[in-house]
Amino acid sequence: TIFSANIQPSEGHTHGKYTLYGDSILVLGMLMNGDGNWKSMVNNINMQTVLGKDGKLSVGTDYVYYKTTNPSSYLNSFSDRNGNDISAQSAAFIRQQRVMNETPIHIFIYSIDYEKKFNAHIKMGGGGKYSASELSSSLELIEKPDTQWQIDTAISNKLTMNESIRAAYGWANLDFEKISINAGLRYV
Repeated sequence: TIFSANIQPSEGHTHGKYTLYGDSILVLGMLMNGDGNWKSMVNNINMQTVLGKDGKLSVGTDYVYYKTTNPSSYLNSFSDRNGNDISAQSAAFIRQQRVMNETPIHIFIYSIDYEKKFNAHIKMGGGGKYSASELSSSLELIEKPDTQWQIDTAISNKLTMNESIRAAYGWANLDFEKISINAGLRYV
């Protein structure tokens, strides 16, 4: 029996601060402060054992986790070419904004395989695999047009996606002196 396990966690952070200026008719001054944070982990466990004289059973599982969070804040100033503040003239000119973006991903994979050598010329096997994934993503834009923070529901959103795939398969290998044949079937 052979057994193996692997766990690989990782984590990272980035930080940015930008200043942006607009064109000569309307001047946009933007101070953006943002962070990018991510975490990931890859795990797998596998086992292989001999069954009988020429049989082999393999079982495995994998798990992948990945998550990003990207909070950002914006401090905007809007003026005409003469330097006059025009922020109060339109709701389109929001002075303060915050954005929160979060995306976690989970992937699970399970497999089982069996193979048997019947004689010097014939080997057959089969197995199954199942994978499931879940991805969710949320984006929230929060603005402060006056004294109260408000969520912008036209831009903010939340998405969730779940997927599962099942498969079964079998194969045969016939190997004679002058000819060899490989055949397989898969059902998903």
